[in-house]
Amino acid sequence: MQKKPTSFILYKLLFPTPGTKDPRDFDDFITRLIVPEIRAEIISWYGFVPNEVELETLYPGWDYTNRNVRMRLGRYPCHKRLFRAFEKADLSNYEIDAVATWFGSKHEKMMHEREWGSSSRELSEGDLESELEDYSDEYSA
Repeated sequence: MQKKPTSFILYKLLFPTPGTKDPRDFDDFITRLIVPEIRAEIISWYGFVPNEVELETLYPGWDYTNRNVRMRLGRYPCHKRLFRAFEKADLSNYEIDAVATWFGSKHEKMMHEREWGSSSRELSEGDLESELEDYSDEYSA
């Protein structure tokens, strides 16, 4: 028996009985709800609408398996809902990486670097943790 695609499983967890105003599938959920939250986080982080030529703002490369990234993006309601669906589906890091291919994700950044060469700034684990210190205080209470 063939396993259902991860995106289908996640959609059913996110919208068990979809209404007329709900996204029609997982890709629509990403386009309509997740990507605007990513853009809002980029604007929030930089304090303004960044110049589109800055590669970090075009390809932040967020790893959706990383606890710190989840904490940062989990402030947004649709991301929080998505992360709960990841947990409820008991997805492995590999499965999360395979499904998280949208704007702002690690996959998108890697695809850009393959196409154009490795020209965007790489964040080490220490850099990421120091950039996210402000968010850890909010969630440790």
